[in-house]
Amino acid sequence: MKRLVYGLGIWIVIVFGWGQTEKVKIAILRIENRLQQNVDTDALTESLQIEVVNRRYFLVVERSQLNRILEEQKLSLSGLTEEEQATQIGNLLGAQKIWVGSLARFGEKYMITMKSIDTKTGVIDFADQVYAYDTEGLLDIIPDLADRMIRKAKGENLSAYVPKKKPPQSDSSPRSSASRYSSSSRSTSDYSRPDESFDIGFYRINFSTNKDVADGGALSFMIKSPGDRHGEFYMDLRLYGGAIQTNWNLGGVNFNLGFMFNLIANGYVLLGGGIGFGFDIPVFSHAKKDYSISCFEWTIPFSLQFGIHLGRDFMIVAEASWIPGFGLFISDSTYPEPTYNVYTGMYEGEPGRYLKVSGEEYYVPYELESYLKDGMNYVYAGLRLSFLF
Repeated sequence: MKRLVYGLGIWIVIVFGWGQTEKVKIAILRIENRLQQNVDTDALTESLQIEVVNRRYFLVVERSQLNRILEEQKLSLSGLTEEEQATQIGNLLGAQKIWVGSLARFGEKYMITMKSIDTKTGVIDFADQVYAYDTEGLLDIIPDLADRMIRKAKGENLSAYVPKKKPPQSDSSPRSSASRYSSSSRSTSDYSRPDESFDIGFYRINFSTNKDVADGGALSFMIKSPGDRHGEFYMDLRLYGGAIQTNWNLGGVNFNLGFMFNLIANGYVLLGGGIGFGFDIPVFSHAKKDYSISCFEWTIPFSLQFGIHLGRDFMIVAEASWIPGFGLFISDSTYPEPTYNVYTGMYEGEPGRYLKVSGEEYYVPYELESYLKDGMNYVYAGLRLSFLF
């Protein structure tokens, strides 16, 4: 009977010994801030520790004990790699795993990376990354990080983390908006730039030909998407007008689509250039008589721009652009052809000559001959007011 009792006791001990797995002891080091802005990573680390403790899968070293060891070992750990430091800290704390993490930014997303290092081997057992669209959302993704790290510790295969949807811009107070994006608090890395921009431009314009130059002014309306980025598409509508020679004026519409290549677009300064394709509808009108010549041509705009931000949503841009035209043809002309006077035996009428334009022959005034023969070439120089939204 005694042997049966002893045997049964041994089996009970074995069964209970196998049924209870000893919890792994971990230490969570302070999340390293790799941003160029102040973020309370101590609060993020503390929140992560609480989330892991509440899930009761690991034994977690208390923060004060961890900080005391780190303070004592600060000098002796200098110069060591992250894995070597984790090994030494783990040995001092009696922890089997050390969790080390960092906070960085990639594009529009803030990224927290967390790695679990085995203190005996210095090998990274598993790691994960979670994302947020702003610093206010970092605390909300800490529970996700704790869940995913524990599930990976259990050997689960997880798909890549899908960040939460980008929250809408809801700066209801102008004062809070100004303080949030003031020049004293923002930096190149955390500048949250809007997605679109609308520009109003005012230009001095030269209507250039091979023989002469005439001046005028122009008003432009431009939409860019995305606004103020290293690469942005644009749509530009320009209304222009000015004087040519003494008796002729020129007005018209120039429309272009294109792409901007920006060397610098950091939320403070914009520097770059662009190229596009479009069309132009110039109309020549006589200053004293009711004569007009309407044309159409294709255009290829080239531009250079330099902008300075005056707040988050406003920028002033200096632009110089050259817009050459090609394939010009006359769509309508009321300039009168000369008539033959049978009494004098001479042709009478407005001065001009016959000119072949795109295969068609037209009677044009001498003053416009070079424009209609060579096509229009516009040179713009001016300022744009850019509203980002």
